[in-house]
Amino acid sequence: MTDFITPSSFAEGGPLLPEDALGHEAFARTLLRHVRQAPVGTVIALQGSWGLGKTSALARVAKLTHQEELPG
Repeated sequence: MTDFITPSSFAEGGPLLPEDALGHEAFARTLLRHVRQAPVGTVIALQGSWGLGKTSALARVAKLTHQEELPG
C-alpha cells in the first residue's frame, strides 16, 4: 500500500494501490473531473477521520494523471 506519492513511486507505472472496496477510484475520477473544471486558484480540502481513505483517493488521482501523461 502507498502511504504517500513520490516521483519514484511511478517508476513502474504507478503506485501499488490496495483493492478498491470502498469506491475510491470512482471518487478519484469525479474529483479529477471537478478539479479540471474549477477556476484557477480554487482550493479543495479533503477532510475525514484517520484511516478513511484520503491518501488512497489522492494516490488514485495521482495515478490517473500519471497514466494520462504516458505516451500512448
